[in-house]
Amino acid sequence: MVEDLKEHANGYKRENQHLKAEIEDLHRKSKSLSENLASLKNENEKLSNEKMRLKTENADLIAENEELIRSKTDEEQAALTEMKGDLEIAKREKSSIQENLDIERIRKIYVHSCIGIYDGLMVMGGGNENAASKDIYLFRDSEWTVVGQLNEYHKYSSPKRIGNTIFLVSGYNVEKLEWDGEKISSAKVINITHIFGKFERPIVFPVDEFFCT
Repeated sequence: MVEDLKEHANGYKRENQHLKAEIEDLHRKSKSLSENLASLKNENEKLSNEKMRLKTENADLIAENEELIRSKTDEEQAALTEMKGDLEIAKREKSSIQENLDIERIRKIYVHSCIGIYDGLMVMGGGNENAASKDIYLFRDSEWTVVGQLNEYHKYSSPKRIGNTIFLVSGYNVEKLEWDGEKISSAKVINITHIFGKFERPIVFPVDEFFCT
């Protein structure tokens, strides 16, 4: 019986040693799992910090880009405004120069024709010491403007207006001009006589059809 008790005791001892070994193994595994968990938590924290850093950096880049766009837009707008201002000044200067040139050129025209046209005065034909002119000028509201072109050169001509039609009669040809209130809409040579001699300032007046027959 004593032997049996010893055998049982040895069995319990072996079982206890086996349990102790399993417990130690579980402790080692638990410690390893804890270390892995701590490592994972640390890595996750690092990733979260990196994510926040990248997010902040991205926000800064977006803000910087928007500021650059606004700055560029403001600069472009300022440059465009300056260009528009310079262009407007250039236009005014050019217009002033052109106006002075036109007025000076009109002042030098002679042997031309004049006719009243509603609220203005029309000057056509003639020329200056350099060349004859085909320009048709209108003086209205204290300004000179070119409102049309003649087909032929005319000097010492006589104009006659009937409604919106103007006949410009000279010694060698006649032109029919149509006035639309703002400009000469058409100009057509309707007669070239090539008669002998030269008529200056012919007397022009309307007559009935077949007046000379």
